[in-house]
Amino acid sequence: MMKRLTSSIIAPKAKLVGTDALASLDMPVAILASGISGVPLDQVAATAKAHKVLTISTDPGCAKAGKCVLSVHADPKVEILLSTAAGSDAGIEFQSAFRMLVTAL
Repeated sequence: MMKRLTSSIIAPKAKLVGTDALASLDMPVAILASGISGVPLDQVAATAKAHKVLTISTDPGCAKAGKCVLSVHADPKVEILLSTAAGSDAGIEFQSAFRMLVTAL
């Protein structure tokens, strides 16, 4: 079953953890630090798929590789990339209004 993300107010509670601790957390969203690559990124993608977690990164390569659902980059202009494969793997879909604002990969 696909999760539908709707507009609502979210009060985030952030917690800094290593990639090896992700599987033990109960979280709907993971924001990834820049510079994660290789095996840790594969762990993040596997955890997101298994636990249905929305992953967001500032690294466009993360979404392009299908390892993160979203990538938000603001230099030189705002660019939001959506990995449809990673989103599908995590069971996440977005409303059409949001999809109009992003570049789907």
